[in-house]
Amino acid sequence: MASDITDSKTEEPQGSGQILEEWRQYYEIISELKLANITKILDIRGNHGRVNSQSYMYIHQKPFGKYSFIGIDACINPGLKRPLNNFGVLNVQTIKLLHLFSQRSMGSNHTFWFGHYPTSTIVSQGFDLRSLIGSLL
Repeated sequence: MASDITDSKTEEPQGSGQILEEWRQYYEIISELKLANITKILDIRGNHGRVNSQSYMYIHQKPFGKYSFIGIDACINPGLKRPLNNFGVLNVQTIKLLHLFSQRSMGSNHTFWFGHYPTSTIVSQGFDLRSLIGSLL
């Protein structure tokens, strides 16, 4: 899931923050539907998420092929609050990690890149994420 799974809006017009009840509701839905028993859940935080996560890679291996999933965490740390949190940033550590994941995904039948932010809203100094993603084609 790569979206705003929680809203994090406070009663203040421009306020935001982690609301424990929203996370409880998310966990309850996943648990009640027993989704973890029938599928792999690939979460990535969005601009409302403040959990300590990072970019990651998951490889799904089947007899008919190998499929790589690369989750891009471009959230700013510490994060900005509304209304200034609509863009992502890739730091040097994350860029190195994404290069490593890209190399590991070579030989996959398909590689799926996913994240909260559209690539057009992700900034980084001297690095072109779209070129890295396109280099696997």
